[in-house]
Amino acid sequence: MMLRSICLRVTAVCVALLVMATGCLLPGTARAAPITNVGLLPGGESTEVRGLSGDGSVAVGSGDSSSVGGAFRWTATSGTLQNLGVLPGDLVSHATAVSNDGSVVVGRSFVIGSGTSSAYRWTATSGTMENLGSIPGSTWSEARAVSSNGSTVVGMNYDPEFSEFIREMAVRWTSGTVQSLGRFPGGTRSWAEGVSADGSVVVGAANNAAGTVRAFRWTDASGTLQDLGTLPGGSGTTQTLAFGVNGDGSVVVGAQGIGAEMRAFRWTLASGTMEDLGLLPDGIYTRAFAVSADGATIVGEAEDVNGMRAFLWTPTLGIKDLNTYLPSLGVDLTDWVLESAYTVSADGTTVGGYGYYQDVYSGFVANITPVPEPSTVAMALAAIACGGWSICRRRRKRAREHGPVVRSA
Repeated sequence: MMLRSICLRVTAVCVALLVMATGCLLPGTARAAPITNVGLLPGGESTEVRGLSGDGSVAVGSGDSSSVGGAFRWTATSGTLQNLGVLPGDLVSHATAVSNDGSVVVGRSFVIGSGTSSAYRWTATSGTMENLGSIPGSTWSEARAVSSNGSTVVGMNYDPEFSEFIREMAVRWTSGTVQSLGRFPGGTRSWAEGVSADGSVVVGAANNAAGTVRAFRWTDASGTLQDLGTLPGGSGTTQTLAFGVNGDGSVVVGAQGIGAEMRAFRWTLASGTMEDLGLLPDGIYTRAFAVSADGATIVGEAEDVNGMRAFLWTPTLGIKDLNTYLPSLGVDLTDWVLESAYTVSADGTTVGGYGYYQDVYSGFVANITPVPEPSTVAMALAAIACGGWSICRRRRKRAREHGPVVRSA
């Protein structure tokens, strides 16, 4: 009786596993699309993805539209673009970053040719944009990045101190106030491009007294801009720019040089130096725009003899053209040319950017982690189920033929 009871339980488990396995094969089973064209806004002709939530399920960016706005929010659940609108009196908006849970979006709202721009913070709760404000006298502000919980925003203002020129000042918005992050000694420009998960580390670029633009890292603790230096062989006139930072602020990514001389770099707090991420085969230049929370996955854009190419870099893979790497994972890129990867999810599983799909400038979201085919999962579960049932069947047969096994004390 005991053996029969055990076998019945095993059989029940096996049936459950087989049902799960069958579910993997059923049409309509939910699976993340390997690559998604986020589409167009009504009346629009182009889009580009600029930011991703922590798990890649929410994307934000910009596109043209027949109505006011242009900043959009896309979710994997809806599969459609939501136009986030504009601040009162404006006509155009761009979205540049999104919080970890996808509920807070930041960017800028403006009127083309007006000479003014306003940084905004949009929330899913309110469904409206909040003007983040500017330093006194400034008529131009832009939000470029947002902390994980959406409470800290960084970007830049135009500084009224240099009214005869366009001169940026890196700023940070927290708790309804705007804070100037300063400049290098003798410099006239600074702008922020990235922020750590908790908002305490900010990265960007600024010019020094000699006029050379350098990547910087700013922290709450120091309150000053740290020049991150150059790649090996760089000189005092070598230009560098930081575009992104990882979750704890210990890894910074960006580019050195200008034009065809640009090289993507990865700077680490541990080493205090920059690492060249290399070029694609027959490559001309690279720029790194974003990095995952753990600092291990970096994305950006490159140029080779075929033109612009979105790239992925990891310590294991090195630099890879997404146009060839994604197909190696089984992703169908028919009709796609991926030109730039602007963003990567904090968990490192998803990238976003723009490319051309059937010759239309289109924003994309792509999964960069190999996913087992449904048939593989089903076969594995079925093997477990059949194996368990077979063992039980053999033991019951042996018990009928030879009686129960009696173990000695």
